[in-house]
Amino acid sequence: LPAAMHDFGAAADLANQELFASGMDDEGRKIDELGDAEAQQSRRQNLSRMSPDLTSRRACDAFVCEARYNILLCQLMAHQFRSALTTCHHMLEAEDLGAQAVGLMWFLAGVCNLALGESADERAREAFTQSYAHDPRYVDDFLQRHG
Repeated sequence: LPAAMHDFGAAADLANQELFASGMDDEGRKIDELGDAEAQQSRRQNLSRMSPDLTSRRACDAFVCEARYNILLCQLMAHQFRSALTTCHHMLEAEDLGAQAVGLMWFLAGVCNLALGESADERAREAFTQSYAHDPRYVDDFLQRHG
């Protein structure tokens, strides 16, 4: 699992670097359309090496978010609950997530807090409350199975 976490992190970093190097803006348009021919050729070569899924800032951000989520799952499977909790909070702060994803991140934060023990029970309760407010399905399912 540590190798997988490293690979997901490296993939996310590489995607950001490639997009930046490509000279593309948030919408996938070329920056500096009026640049010299050599600069434009270089940008075209950068783009041709990239996956078509990573040719806009939005697509790259989605890829990085997915990689971070995969890292979070690896951390949970490896019982690295403090690291997983940190990843949850980082995603909640840094990512532009929809209500369902926010609900899932808060739910996973609650699970991490439960796994960390009694001192984190109140934080777990707060996280589950936040999760329920965004998307009740995760908490409802948990309570139905473990209530």
